[in-house]
Amino acid sequence: MGDFGHLIDGDHFLGRSAFDIQRKKEGEPKVNVLKKGKAFELQMALPGFSKEEIEILLEGDVLKVRGEKNQAAEAPQPEFILEEFDFNAFERCFKLSPKIARDAIEATFENGILTLSFEDIPLVKGKTHIRIPVG
Repeated sequence: MGDFGHLIDGDHFLGRSAFDIQRKKEGEPKVNVLKKGKAFELQMALPGFSKEEIEILLEGDVLKVRGEKNQAAEAPQPEFILEEFDFNAFERCFKLSPKIARDAIEATFENGILTLSFEDIPLVKGKTHIRIPVG
């Protein structure tokens, strides 16, 4: 680190612990989160998946988005010279705020983008596990 090594604290970066920074795991789909007034949208890039291969579950405060490619057993597997993407299965989890309406979460899938829409209203007590259909 040369002459500037004393200025960089390996345990703290920009006033935050290195462990506070949430890092995306290798192979996880990329996500955008947008605020639209009192509503939120989460967009997840899932190229090559169909909506039938995607499962969305809400377990308590944790939203789980899973995907697994349906591959025919008899389909011949190509012999790769270089393979930089292998996107056959994934799982991504998000902890939801108690202010998100669980029963009002909507999911749509178009052109390889999964869009989840959330409303910022109080939680209705009751169900702790909800399956969200992808439209």
